[in-house]
Amino acid sequence: MTKDSSDSREIMCIIGEVALRSHLIEDLLRLHLFEAGRFGFRGKSERSVKEVQSLRLEDVIAEFRIMYPEHSSLADAFDLHRKLRNKMFHAFCPDLGGDLKSIEGRDQIHALLFEIAELQRRHLAPLKMLHEDLLRTILKNSFVAMLEKTNDWNVKTVAKSDLFKLVEKLRRMQA
Repeated sequence: MTKDSSDSREIMCIIGEVALRSHLIEDLLRLHLFEAGRFGFRGKSERSVKEVQSLRLEDVIAEFRIMYPEHSSLADAFDLHRKLRNKMFHAFCPDLGGDLKSIEGRDQIHALLFEIAELQRRHLAPLKMLHEDLLRTILKNSFVAMLEKTNDWNVKTVAKSDLFKLVEKLRRMQA
């Protein structure tokens, strides 16, 4: 394996990691907003999954900022991650294309991407903690409401459930 192909593979791996973590942050922010609305957490009103999914990420971050004024620096970080992702995937080559031609340039790109990935990890951790706090609050204050709620994507009854279908198959099988 040549140094060039090894460098390219490392760059592609770190791009994949950055892309995956970027989507994880976005998805968790959307889920957080949806769950907060379902249970009226911090005054949020309920919206369907489709409504939350149709929001621009910028708007989701703005709502996070309103929900958590005490975490404005975290909201700022999420907005910077959004801008980084957009810049990376929409303007990667025009911005860094010249650096792809040399070993030193690829090393610099790799270092930059590695730092972005590390920063994403740093900001994903408090979002996870806030989401766990949201879920604990819902369980503590709204347990019955939580059991009664249905999701837009999961309105099955026992008779239509996957469990019931499996039991039906077992019933039809000969012992």
